[in-house]
Amino acid sequence: MISEQLKKQKLFLKSKNGQNIFWLIGEKIVRLPIAILIGAMLARYLGTEDFGQWNFAITVIMLIQIIPNWGLSQIIVRELVISDSKEEILGSVFVVKVLFGVISIAGCILYSIFFANQKDVVGGLVIFLSIIFIFQSFDIIDYFFQSIVKAKYVVIAKLGGFLVASIIKLYLILINAHLIYFSLSYVTEFGLIALILIFYNQKFAISIGKWKFEKKLAISFIIKGAPLMFSSMAAWLYFKMDQIFIKEIANYAELGIYSASLRIIEATYFIPEIILQTFFPWVLKSLNRKKEFNRRLVTIGRHIMLLAIIISLGGTLSGKQLINFIYGNEFKDAGYVFIIHIWILNLIALKGIASRFLIAHSKNKAFLILNLVGVALNILLNLWLIPHYGAIGATIASLLSILFSSVLINFIFPETRELFFIQLFCIKPSFVTIKKRKNVK
Repeated sequence: MISEQLKKQKLFLKSKNGQNIFWLIGEKIVRLPIAILIGAMLARYLGTEDFGQWNFAITVIMLIQIIPNWGLSQIIVRELVISDSKEEILGSVFVVKVLFGVISIAGCILYSIFFANQKDVVGGLVIFLSIIFIFQSFDIIDYFFQSIVKAKYVVIAKLGGFLVASIIKLYLILINAHLIYFSLSYVTEFGLIALILIFYNQKFAISIGKWKFEKKLAISFIIKGAPLMFSSMAAWLYFKMDQIFIKEIANYAELGIYSASLRIIEATYFIPEIILQTFFPWVLKSLNRKKEFNRRLVTIGRHIMLLAIIISLGGTLSGKQLINFIYGNEFKDAGYVFIIHIWILNLIALKGIASRFLIAHSKNKAFLILNLVGVALNILLNLWLIPHYGAIGATIASLLSILFSSVLINFIFPETRELFFIQLFCIKPSFVTIKKRKNVK
């Protein structure tokens, strides 16, 4: 029995999906300790105030970044899986991303002129960091490799850029550089990623010279992506709006404490995303067979949830000691934030399952509505809780808003009730045999 299981595992590791997961997880294994080490050194070097400013600038960039991304990633992966017009898809989406990238840079400049506080360096950081939007136009190559389940080349690109950027950050810390210079590491990282992706694309994929721009196709993607873009913006608002509120209601130091905890927790978010990214093309192949589609999605979801629960339990038991060890006594209050926030990983997993289900069934408007509900609830909870509990209040607000808008609300509407039961079945441990239920048809 054991030998048979070992044989199955070896066969899986040799398969395309197995190799894909190996590369994706391998990247995180290499990235995670380095990111934590450099992040801890950066936090200790900057202190809570400057670390809060750095993270606030990154938060602004992540908001504006939604425009060049335009909700296209999941749509394009799906289209590349099922369509034969790959050259037209790649060329059209690339032009769209470049155009929106330029618009986004202009938006960053306007933000820095009219909205940024001139007493700090956030405005300057935002302008320098916005250069990444042009480099991110080449993410279309990432989408293509996702569609053919070839993560190897994307992993090498991202890991290469990350390692060089980490060395730059370390050097800047050692020479006591001003905060503004750390934006150079961020821009360098994305620039290198783009260059390496281009290299692998020219060698192993469809050459950029063969990409074709089709105006009608580009317009259709803009139209299709619009609801998802607004959904992404809504998702950003209830994942990141708490940081805006902390800065406005409290101060940069409180934001620095909150961000220190969040940096470690966000490093675990890759787990559900890697598994979904690898196996969702397999799920999509059964899209026209509803019962089989749901069964495959539940199978993946249950394995994801088991891993998420194990990580959350471990984080709860060791959170305070971990934060104190990594960041030092100045960030000790981040330990309480960490213990609560680590459970959001489970909701991130369920939200990922929900987004795949809704997008696969072209329920983009439903996805948008659910995210908007989450935004409204998160804003109300933040306004209520942050004045009383600071960073801990923001964490509780995030947990409750994501729980309601990503899971509980699905039961209310007939259009998404099936999704609610799929999510419910995903919570069941993966080592238990799936039984047929009439709700998963």
